[in-house]
Amino acid sequence: MLDTLVLNAALKTLCREFKVERDRQCVLRLTTLLIQLSKTGITDTGELVANARRDFAAGLNSEDLD
Repeated sequence: MLDTLVLNAALKTLCREFKVERDRQCVLRLTTLLIQLSKTGITDTGELVANARRDFAAGLNSEDLD
């Protein structure tokens, strides 16, 4: 089961870090990514943030190449 408190804490951390609090599309992408990661069994906020940070940053970098 998804722990919304853990997901919300991770989302807030990442939104601040990437400075996307007001970018709805980025927030939605981060939320989707966090939910996907949590469904793989990751339940720790720090672990979610670390994995999402890596995956989200990789996605941003690949968009720059287009």
